[in-house]
Amino acid sequence: DLYEAANSNEKYLSIFSTTQIKKDIHVEALLRIIAVSDINFGRFSPKRYGIKNILDEYGELNRDNEINFGRLKIIFSYIEQLVDLFQKNHVFRRVNSKGEFEGVINIGILESLVGSLVESNKTIPNNFIDTYIRELTKLWDSYILEEQDNPFSTSTGSLESIQNRYKIFESMIG
Repeated sequence: DLYEAANSNEKYLSIFSTTQIKKDIHVEALLRIIAVSDINFGRFSPKRYGIKNILDEYGELNRDNEINFGRLKIIFSYIEQLVDLFQKNHVFRRVNSKGEFEGVINIGILESLVGSLVESNKTIPNNFIDTYIRELTKLWDSYILEEQDNPFSTSTGSLESIQNRYKIFESMIG
């Protein structure tokens, strides 16, 4: 089941704090990767938006279904590559206006970056860290200046925010 899957990968677990693991944030994050990808790519249309509503409905609809272990293997493969590339203290983090990683793991970044990679089935580009820092710094500046809403922290469960997060990473992946 999903709980077992979320606890099966050491590198995945390493990006979460002990407290986050006790609160099952890692299980919710894995469900978000799957459910939100299914929304973004047209495989699931929730009756109500909002992260909690989406996850509740998706879980209810799929609770009797087997987890696609092939898909999980691909998800964990990309997560492992990203942890190796960024290191666990920088992976899936926001980037501030100085181009520095900050804060705790951002589940919106995790969900949309991994979801975009899984869907594209592309190799992570060699210069990806530089692209990530450059693009997220530009985005951070535009959020601070209020030129646009931050899809990683504002209305994260709205269709528009979901689509915007995926567009950001799809453009970075190429």
